[in-house]
Amino acid sequence: MVHDIYILHELLGPATEVSASGAAFLTPGVVDSASARISFASGAQAFCYASWYEPVKTRRITLIGSRAMADYDDLREEEPVRILGRGYEPIEGVDEFGNQGLRHFDRGERAPPVTWKEPLRQELEAFVARVRGRGNGCGVSPESVLSVTHVLEAIGRSMRRGGAPERVEGAHG
Repeated sequence: MVHDIYILHELLGPATEVSASGAAFLTPGVVDSASARISFASGAQAFCYASWYEPVKTRRITLIGSRAMADYDDLREEEPVRILGRGYEPIEGVDEFGNQGLRHFDRGERAPPVTWKEPLRQELEAFVARVRGRGNGCGVSPESVLSVTHVLEAIGRSMRRGGAPERVEGAHG
């Protein structure tokens, strides 16, 4: 989940609390399948799942807002980002599907122009350039690395405590 947590940190800011569970299927004592709920000071919530033994490789993030959704698929070279104008809006009464107080809306979708490049390759190229004295860094600040590490530590504590919520060290809010 380290990459997911980093992306979420960049999008939503530092995490404040986590609740996680996991299981060891392949090697006793080594969690190889885990899920986590991550809370942010803004009130945003993220739900992450990671597994070493999934049969299909996926790297996807869906952000759900009140007016639209953004779907990012790291493995989709054509249109890796899609903005979907779908969701539910509050209404008085019942909609045509029986939803009390909510109505489904679909305002279509669009794909902003994004040039796809394999993320790990970009990261390694930036790192090599920095080592060779070119470039101004590898794009990851020490502060964000520390923040992600604190989230991972809190996830570990939560798993050891059976999924109990854990505060993220250094979190504000």
